[in-house]
Amino acid sequence: MQLTDEKILAHLKARQEKLKLEAELVETAIKIFEDTAPGPIDMPGSLPGLVEPAGANADFANALLTYNPKDKVEHKIIFILRKIGHGDVDEIVGYLLRIDHHIKDIKRVYSRVNHVANKMLMNGVITADAIGMKTVYKLI
Repeated sequence: MQLTDEKILAHLKARQEKLKLEAELVETAIKIFEDTAPGPIDMPGSLPGLVEPAGANADFANALLTYNPKDKVEHKIIFILRKIGHGDVDEIVGYLLRIDHHIKDIKRVYSRVNHVANKMLMNGVITADAIGMKTVYKLI
């Protein structure tokens, strides 16, 4: 296989974009560690009511650094349930929106998470409790 200037340039540009994304994640994690005082969350796309309890900044920063947006939805649900312990679809999607800033269609994500979580429940990967009108999922 022969390397051409176009191929090298395309590879370098792809690497540049990947490094920019990593730098954004690291900057966000640093900001979270530095901002330990309670106050408004200054993150685009953050939802009201999703304020982290005290001491959770390190966990959230770790989640930002270890989250892989290319994972399958099933893996994302397991990742989030490991972080939050248990939650309904609203809580899972809310956490996902906080760690994945590239999501554009929230309705589609909500529908997909709901479908995959129900499928995982039927396959015995996760368990669930009905609390009121909501189904709260948790890992086995």
